Amino acid sequence: RVDGAGLRADLLARLEAAGGRVIDARAGGLTHGPRDSVLDTDVGPLAARLVVDCSGSGLAGPGPRAAALWQTAFGVVAPLEAGSAWPFDEDAAVLMDFRDPAPVAPPTFLYAQRLTGGRAFVEETVLVGPPLAPEALRGRLEARLARLGVRLGAPEEIERCRIPLTPPLPALGGRLLAFGAAAGRVHPATGYLLGDSARRAGPVAEAIAAGLEAGGAAAARRGWAAIWSPSDRLARRLRSLGAAAFAALPPSSTGALLDAFFAQPLAAQAAFLDGGAGPGAVLRGMAGTAYAASWPARRALVAAVLGRRAALPSPNPSVES
Repeated sequence: RVDGAGLRADLLARLEAAGGRVIDARAGGLTHGPRDSVLDTDVGPLAARLVVDCSGSGLAGPGPRAAALWQTAFGVVAPLEAGSAWPFDEDAAVLMDFRDPAPVAPPTFLYAQRLTGGRAFVEETVLVGPPLAPEALRGRLEARLARLGVRLGAPEEIERCRIPLTPPLPALGGRLLAFGAAAGRVHPATGYLLGDSARRAGPVAEAIAAGLEAGGAAAARRGWAAIWSPSDRLARRLRSLGAAAFAALPPSSTGALLDAFFAQPLAAQAAFLDGGAGPGAVLRGMAGTAYAASWPARRALVAAVLGRRAALPSPNPSVES
């Protein structure tokens, strides 16, 4: 779990130390000139050599509604009641517990972690699939905790997540540079983003700085090249294919496929889960999983791949032609 308030405070402190400032305003239209861009806001126009969209899914891309696959979750932080069971390691975080005596589509999994002060964090999640309503997820979470004998008090925090996993990429090469989720960098099979953004921030900033003297268009082109190389785009297509296949599996095959995946060497697992790995490593990890899967899971996986290819996000014409 990430301390969102602490992360924001740290980023703002770094911004201030670098001489930056925060302008609290609502953005409107954006006009590009020969060298600069002008952003219309409710506090007046703001001119900049380059505008970078970090809004999550707004200006640069087609928006989250275009996503074919989603990750949805409902979670709570709450105190454990006296005498409540906790059927997990006290010092470990439980990740992707798909065990369910009667799995239904779409299958969901549990995150679980003990916190300080006698509290616990639990969350029910659809890894990848059609969006599931928060109340449906809440019902599944409560039923799971009841089976495990976990009793919680009144929630201190409630978390509702709805993450578009496979929206089409924005128009790469445009004057409006996007970063993070706005650039389509959400991992299409896990929903992870923060680590990838932190890792890419430095190289992207360096690329922008190298192009600024030549104007905003040159800076944007260099920035896009640092965000989405041809290798990155191909790897995203492969991960999207894997996500679509997983979403199309019958719930009875989910566990077998995950067993095959986690039986792979750690390097192969990391290649698929890490948004920075190249297409060759991703493909080897996917092939190894298919080879290690049981025959019923392998047949289901092949059927899912053949049946869901058309559901993949269409490549942007400016990306793959």
